[in-house]
Amino acid sequence: MSGRGIYQIEVTAPDRYTVITDAEDIDRFLAVLAQIEVKGTYREWGPHSLDNTIRVIASGWTPDDQFIDTEDYAFALTFPAFTAGREGEKLEFYFEVEIDGEDVWTVIEEELDAIAGIS
Repeated sequence: MSGRGIYQIEVTAPDRYTVITDAEDIDRFLAVLAQIEVKGTYREWGPHSLDNTIRVIASGWTPDDQFIDTEDYAFALTFPAFTAGREGEKLEFYFEVEIDGEDVWTVIEEELDAIAGIS
């Protein structure tokens, strides 16, 4: 039983908690994340700079039929002070990011609404 990959994406924000498990929705959401452009060092520090988190969790079976432990394959992104790193590791750099000139979190929320069928 070979196969592995991202099986779940959790999005946490002060006003929303979303879990994406459908494979097509995961692919669609990852395509949005792939468009993130770093525009410089984050400098607009405030009480909400790290409020929004996307946790990408991989799981499955290796080609030699060993199960991949999900906790060993979790990756987190934070916004608006953009960071990317494995959970539990200290992050040293924070970046300002956008997608096609727009605020990344706004684009992410629009995509989450589209996935959920909210217009």
